[in-house]
Amino acid sequence: MTSSAKGFSPHLYAVAAFMLFAAMNASIKILGGSVPLTLVMTVRFLVGFWMVYPLVRRSGSTLDETLKTTKIHGHLARAAFGIVAVGCAFYILPLLPLGDANALGQFYPLFLLLLSVLILKEKVKPKQYLACLLGFIGVILIAAPHGQAGLFPALLAMLSAFAAAVSDIVVRYLARTDKSLTIVLWFFLLSGLTMFVIWMLTAKETQLSLGQAGYLLLAGFFGGAAQLALTTSFKHLSAGVMGPYSYLGFFFSIVL
Repeated sequence: MTSSAKGFSPHLYAVAAFMLFAAMNASIKILGGSVPLTLVMTVRFLVGFWMVYPLVRRSGSTLDETLKTTKIHGHLARAAFGIVAVGCAFYILPLLPLGDANALGQFYPLFLLLLSVLILKEKVKPKQYLACLLGFIGVILIAAPHGQAGLFPALLAMLSAFAAAVSDIVVRYLARTDKSLTIVLWFFLLSGLTMFVIWMLTAKETQLSLGQAGYLLLAGFFGGAAQLALTTSFKHLSAGVMGPYSYLGFFFSIVL
């Protein structure tokens, strides 16, 4: 419960996950909406897949063996909610100051905590509720979102937070039986192929500069590493424990 198979603390994986997510968002923010959203999401997912794939070879298993699961319905649900969460988050980044986007995204731990009780029947201690509530109030006070971008981006930010919470609840459910690699690979494969098809149908003739391509690859790299760290930490930590860690994303965004 307090250490991974290799002795590396799942709490450190949680910290690393939200640090890497902040770096991914910063890379997308720099692009400023100059690249079609469908291409951004395609690169984010497929780069993640090819990052994780070598770990399959290192584990001594084949890709078919690693993808073996009895919960394909769970992986499909996770991919669907993950696409909504990532798509909404990436869409609003060029529209909102980074502080506003992160502050609105902090509904995530509150949603995660409530869903973990309602769906997974996990026991949540009062201090975990308090930690989430105080963290949310603190982020709002520090970020002081001014709402100049309008109601629509704010609603999308909340939808992204809710979809991310549902997606991570599904991860927690899948982690009871499936390996971390299995969960991550299915997510990247299903999401990446879905967005690739949509990109090919809508914006396949997009021309990229060298700088744009570089930031896209960075976003894919950071996103892939973050997803693996998050899935590994969910393997050992309850959703109630994981929720407050997401506030670190706001801190890392300030640093970046």
